[in-house]
Amino acid sequence: RYWRDWSSDVCSSDLKYIKLPGNTKVVYVKDSSKNFNAFLNDIAQLESGGHYEKISNIGYLGRYQFGRQALNDIGLGGISNDDFVNTPELQEIAMRMLLVKNKKYLQSYIGKFNSKKVADIRICEASLLAAAHLTGVGSVMQFLDSNGTTDPVDGNGVKTSSRLKRFEGYKVDL
Repeated sequence: RYWRDWSSDVCSSDLKYIKLPGNTKVVYVKDSSKNFNAFLNDIAQLESGGHYEKISNIGYLGRYQFGRQALNDIGLGGISNDDFVNTPELQEIAMRMLLVKNKKYLQSYIGKFNSKKVADIRICEASLLAAAHLTGVGSVMQFLDSNGTTDPVDGNGVKTSSRLKRFEGYKVDL
């Protein structure tokens, strides 16, 4: 009778409940390849091609393309660009710190929109966190507050909706 209900961690469309005799139930996540490591790798591929040492032409840093404001927000504003891009472990820690911070900013939205469709996109915690990293927390809030009619773009012209759609169904462990 040991089980974990992951329904709060992933989109409900990705779950299948199996009832066994007695009080036992099993929760199956449809696509286990959409785990936390895959989530991080996919963000990194979009941001830098997965390269820790990358510095963009507008000054974003590392595998996840951190800006100075994001580093300041998580308490790492004093680190030099060279030290940041040459320390992969720090970049991984920084990414988790930023995801946790963004989750706090978006907590009410996660509670309100998890597993709901907005503009034909199944919203889940992972998609909100990925879009917040890629297009900004404010852009995600605008998109959801407008029920998808306002679709802000990032500095590369990529719509918030496309980031939300791209990260549907991932499981995040924060």
